[in-house]
Amino acid sequence: MSWNIPMPDPPTSEDFDAKNKSVQFFFPADETVIFKAEDKLFRVHRFFLERDSEFFRGLFLCPPEKGGAEGKTEDKPIVLADVTAFEFLCLLKFLYNGMYKDGRNREEWIALLTISNRFFFNKIRKLSIAALTKLIPPLDPVERIALANKCEIPEWNEPAYVDLCVRNVPITDAEAEIIGISTAFLLMKAREEYRRRTINGNITFSCGHEIPGLACLQCTDSGYGHIRRAADTIKVRENARHERSQAISIVKAVFQPPSQLGMR
Repeated sequence: MSWNIPMPDPPTSEDFDAKNKSVQFFFPADETVIFKAEDKLFRVHRFFLERDSEFFRGLFLCPPEKGGAEGKTEDKPIVLADVTAFEFLCLLKFLYNGMYKDGRNREEWIALLTISNRFFFNKIRKLSIAALTKLIPPLDPVERIALANKCEIPEWNEPAYVDLCVRNVPITDAEAEIIGISTAFLLMKAREEYRRRTINGNITFSCGHEIPGLACLQCTDSGYGHIRRAADTIKVRENARHERSQAISIVKAVFQPPSQLGMR
């Protein structure tokens, strides 16, 4: 039996210029640029930045200033305002070594999300959002809201609002400053309504007490009072699902009241 193995197409005239230089992979000798983030300097190739970012493609097309082009010398680097050295370092590591590295930590993915969103690295932004969405343990809900607002990820907001709505600890002053006073006010309103609706969804323990929680604080006998029957465990799970559903509907009503939904 003979096999007809298709052969790859040979390079065409479009792949090379008149001097037989590769159109795609023959870079000019001066294709490096010096950047400054905070007080740190970086000399890197333009290629990766231009290839993946609309922002940098436009930046490198700008005509040089009267005093000479920025990014050519250490005395006159291109300054990346409001970008941390860590963020730019994470970006460069991804661009140069991205396909070979796994297991980036939480801080690296947040840095990649922030800088990719700022400089329009759309593919890196999508990868960062996917990685942060799958984090175990997940990001704190306050941090998710802050990142969602900063990096324009609206789909992160509602689940984070629900997490804050159902948690036992109230929203702190510091958290209110991070997420914004208006958002904090709406969350407090949602939490109040959530507690009003679920206050009677108590758990019955083997000691006979019915309390709104997972541990009976009325029992002093630790060997007896904190033992749940199998039926109680099932009830805990059912209540948790029901109360989560309640919280979702409350958050939707508070943050998207019917009057606003009807106007869309």
